[in-house]
Amino acid sequence: MKKMKTFGYLLMAVMACMTCSCRDEEPLPNPVPPVMEPENPGNPEEPDTGKVYIGIAPIIENMQEQRAVVENWKEGHCLGVTAAGDVNIPFTFDGRRWKAGKQVEVTAEQKVSAYYPYNVQYTDMTAIPVDITTQEDYMYGEGGVSVEKPSAVLVMKHALSLVRILIKKNDYTGDGRVDAVTFGGVRLSASMDVTSGKLLPTGQPGEYKAGGNYTLDDASPVYVEAILMPVGTAEGITVNVHVDGRDFTYALPPTHVWNPGMIYAYTLNMKSGYNCEVDVDHVPMDEEYWSTFGKTDRIVMRDCGTDRIYIWPNYTFYGYDTYTGEGKVWGFFLRYRNRGGGEDFAGQARFVLMDGDRIVEQYQPFDIKCGNGAWDGYCKYCYVQAVPGTYRLAVLFKKNGESAWFKPYGYDQNSN
Repeated sequence: MKKMKTFGYLLMAVMACMTCSCRDEEPLPNPVPPVMEPENPGNPEEPDTGKVYIGIAPIIENMQEQRAVVENWKEGHCLGVTAAGDVNIPFTFDGRRWKAGKQVEVTAEQKVSAYYPYNVQYTDMTAIPVDITTQEDYMYGEGGVSVEKPSAVLVMKHALSLVRILIKKNDYTGDGRVDAVTFGGVRLSASMDVTSGKLLPTGQPGEYKAGGNYTLDDASPVYVEAILMPVGTAEGITVNVHVDGRDFTYALPPTHVWNPGMIYAYTLNMKSGYNCEVDVDHVPMDEEYWSTFGKTDRIVMRDCGTDRIYIWPNYTFYGYDTYTGEGKVWGFFLRYRNRGGGEDFAGQARFVLMDGDRIVEQYQPFDIKCGNGAWDGYCKYCYVQAVPGTYRLAVLFKKNGESAWFKPYGYDQNSN
């Protein structure tokens, strides 16, 4: 195992120029991906009974990257697996293997189906609830097992579409402050059949705020993404952009189709002048296979503004060794103060490893909530894959409905 030194005081003095993830001109060597070894549940020290149990090796359809295991499945991801009479068995990824929550013996050839994300309450695999507001990457897949081959290769397919919006400032003379990017006329809920991925919409069309709270900069563009229901026609669907205090709305052409498992990218261009509309002429739509997990995981930074989060480390200590390929539990205490009003904090946090102002490795975001003026604490198991070196451990935050992450208050003031 290769060793690195991690400073665990949660980045008391990050450079103010930290604005994005690893730069293209400074590539890091690819770490060795974890081994995908579906394992039989049970105690390996017990005598061999001759029985074989179901294991899984899920892959994502159209995935083309050799390091897909690393880049797509993260520690803690859990699939719901159904085989024969056993329904909704949890299989959890620990960074190396998928571990079953229950032993399922294989005695003959049989089909195996799976879905993501897992929910212990689901019993009907033909009607899995889908909630767009969670922005989960709902997936489904099937495979087969036998006594000779008890590990099911599950080709997981995206049930939804990924829609990406890029707003270009061009020669627009306003400040370009984007407060919100909102989709209108989209379905927010449905039920999914795990065996086919078929979606049955429920409820009425509504709005979903996909991002905001950033400033247009064509040199460092921000892509606002949303996981949305596939549609046979985009008629009635709009993209509303709130820029510099004004609302600009783009109506998608009725001929546009969103297929499941595809990414659709739109570019909206601002016209010149301050009092202008979004240019809706010749707006290109690019289509590509959605061959990775979830949304594009690119970190864009903003100032904390009125959102002041004060943190103190608990699980992390100054200066300790971590090994490449090792799992670590990192955590923090926080206090949230909203200087602009009384609203509570609801959003996400994530750990990152820093080399100066550069993000070397970023870990899976997790949901957090904290009342205004209240205290709370969180910890997260992170699977470290960075190349050997000496890094600082930082924690970043993002509010629901926004596109940019921010640092705890005091990072630039050399305080904790």
